[in-house]
Amino acid sequence: MNGNESSQPLVFTVGENPTDFIQRMKNIRQSIGVDRQPAGLNFYTIDAPQGTRKIARIEHGPYSFEIPPVMGFMGVESMRLPELGIKLLDFTFVRKDDGQKTTHEQAREFFIGYIRMLADLGWQRYLQPDSPRLLGSQSYQYIVEETDNFYVPDLNIEPSLATWKDMGNTHIWTIYAGDLFMKIKYRREQDPRDQNKSPDESAYYIFSLEITTKDEYAKGYMDFENRATWKQHWASEIKPLKTLRYKIEAELRDKGYTIDTSYQDPIIHPDDPIEPD
Repeated sequence: MNGNESSQPLVFTVGENPTDFIQRMKNIRQSIGVDRQPAGLNFYTIDAPQGTRKIARIEHGPYSFEIPPVMGFMGVESMRLPELGIKLLDFTFVRKDDGQKTTHEQAREFFIGYIRMLADLGWQRYLQPDSPRLLGSQSYQYIVEETDNFYVPDLNIEPSLATWKDMGNTHIWTIYAGDLFMKIKYRREQDPRDQNKSPDESAYYIFSLEITTKDEYAKGYMDFENRATWKQHWASEIKPLKTLRYKIEAELRDKGYTIDTSYQDPIIHPDDPIEPD
């Protein structure tokens, strides 16, 4: 492998034919693990030790972006739906490939900066059907007060360092662009040697990103037996969640929160937006 080759990002596309993917990686001398499970799922993996980690690039038209040094990659193919190709991409990455702890301020600036970069490209915030529609600092206030590790805050707001530290040791953002949905999260692990230190200034931070198609994401709302026919069950699954959203929002209004009624749920199903009867 020449120097130019090693410096190029590894390129990934949701839905790529696995045979083509393996050949592409072979052409650049990138080792790929292949695990074919009897249950009908095939896993394609890359494990990169410290010092060998490369940048990855997700190709998605105007929404394409790069991922910092990748520790690990897993792609998933379903043999029941081979036409979908590699339908899910999962990456674990770090801010810097040095194995060192990261200060909370560095982690906050890196991760929130990364989210804002994606937002600038056109990736949009996704609120679960039962999540309240909040904007600005109130979206972070809600996370801290409710200890909600899945609530997606306003993408245009940068939390204070105190709020970042109060958010807990893991948090997941869900965003979407075009026909792809992505979950991106941080995981924070405290060094046991720092437990008695005050103030707590640093930790080990690991970041991960999972990206799949809109249809595959929608199937996650279904019981397993209904996933193949998810479109038939969409309304019955979403209506009670929307009812819960409005109940939560009414309670939050009483607490002084402002509800962003201009928020629009993405069109996932042809009948969207689904509303309670």
